[in-house]
Amino acid sequence: MHVIIAGNNDSKAKQVVSKIKEETLNDKVEFLYCDLASMTSIRQFVQKFKMKKIPLHVLINNAGVMMVPQRKTRDGFEEHFGLNYLGHFLLTNLLLDTLKESGSPGHSARVVTVSSATHYV
Repeated sequence: MHVIIAGNNDSKAKQVVSKIKEETLNDKVEFLYCDLASMTSIRQFVQKFKMKKIPLHVLINNAGVMMVPQRKTRDGFEEHFGLNYLGHFLLTNLLLDTLKESGSPGHSARVVTVSSATHYV
């Protein structure tokens, strides 16, 4: 199984990749940089992913920020909205064709979006 971990912190991600490889004995684990607060970064990530020509069976969108001071993304959106919602929307949208191509009858590809109840606060 090939696992791609996307994130915006190279050093943390490399530690996670090493630990997963060590614990699972799976060498097909790698990190690709993706800043969900930047539409440009998301597009670059998708381009790099698609160049790998590997299937995408599961896309897990995990909320990125919570209760940070009010600020804007590089694209001018409020950070919570830009990163946690628009970033995931764009990423998923750009990968939809790959997800559809990767699925098969009875074994559809999946999108899992993880969030928290904090948005109710």
